[in-house]
Amino acid sequence: MVVHRLQHFLYQLFAYYAIFIGVTSYFYDFKRRLYKNTKWTQLIACLSNLIIVSVTLSDLAWLWLDYVNEDRVTGEIIQLDITVNDIVCVLQLLQRVPRERATKNIEQELESLTRLCPKSWARKDKHSKQDIRRLRSIYLAKNCIMWIFTGFLSTFLIMSYQFMNLRQAKLYIEQTLVILKVLAFDSQDITMHLHFLLSLRICRLYMRLNSRMRQLVERNSPADALEALHLRRLHLKLTFLMERLTSAYDIIMISTRFSLIITTAVMGYYISLSVCLPTIYKVVGCGFYALLVLDAYILDLILDYTINEHQKTSCLLRKHYELDHPDTQLSRGFDLFALQLTTFPMQVKPYGLLTCSTATWLSDIACIICWMVVLLQYKIVSEKR
Repeated sequence: MVVHRLQHFLYQLFAYYAIFIGVTSYFYDFKRRLYKNTKWTQLIACLSNLIIVSVTLSDLAWLWLDYVNEDRVTGEIIQLDITVNDIVCVLQLLQRVPRERATKNIEQELESLTRLCPKSWARKDKHSKQDIRRLRSIYLAKNCIMWIFTGFLSTFLIMSYQFMNLRQAKLYIEQTLVILKVLAFDSQDITMHLHFLLSLRICRLYMRLNSRMRQLVERNSPADALEALHLRRLHLKLTFLMERLTSAYDIIMISTRFSLIITTAVMGYYISLSVCLPTIYKVVGCGFYALLVLDAYILDLILDYTINEHQKTSCLLRKHYELDHPDTQLSRGFDLFALQLTTFPMQVKPYGLLTCSTATWLSDIACIICWMVVLLQYKIVSEKR
């Protein structure tokens, strides 16, 4: 009960914050078990969208028209970083309404599938209990990183205004800009957290299905042939839901990953410049860098877990054929199940450009390190001139 209350509290905190910064106007009502919005949430989200759009456009205008930095290389890098983040923020706001509709439909279907996949299927399964504990740990870690990331983002922006010649004439204008930019930049992470929550629910339902499949394989009874057909249909629905989720968030996933590579590479450049600064600024820079990397890793990790649970079903079907006397009627149902898994494999591949997984995350880290080296070399060459 304590774990469920903590999960509900973390979700409600996230939902109110997401509405406040204009990422979505919907929230999940645990009492009525509905994913809904109200006139007030729509009004708050729309006002936040207008504020963020005005802030990003004014930020771009100031950046390319009025901003001047003594260090030419650092000025160009700042322009690139802020421009990419502002464009990604505007793209996310333009995608809010169709993304909300798709999310609502997916949430409704997940709610109906949750009723068809009761928790009792996984209570007696030791493997499933261990996997559910890992999912809870991932969920708590993602929430902790999300809120710590918001704090480090605020601190880093304040540092930028102080030490990179970005200070305004009046203090209250500077503080207001910092708050608005934190809300704008943090919307990327909050939007991907919505994708994370839906992927987590799909992964949990896959675990329940696999627990029930493991029970059917162990019983090896012809009376379970009809239930095997029911599980096969549920499995196919979950696969289609994951494809719909990817298509609903494909622009966000691509743009956020591109923004991550640019921002993290620039962060590495900032850290290399902070050698002469006090220790507190080095800690903030390194902490912000580490949080960017860890947050991206957890987003890809939950997708890996979902794909592994999808593939685990085929491993359970193989165990049935390894029995001494497999039931013939049940084997026919499992043959159709195996054919379905082969015909409809799961791949989280937005626009067919790249596969979202921890392997892709590792390649992104290698790309980030390469760009960090390129930026440093560019600065060294410009200083020699």
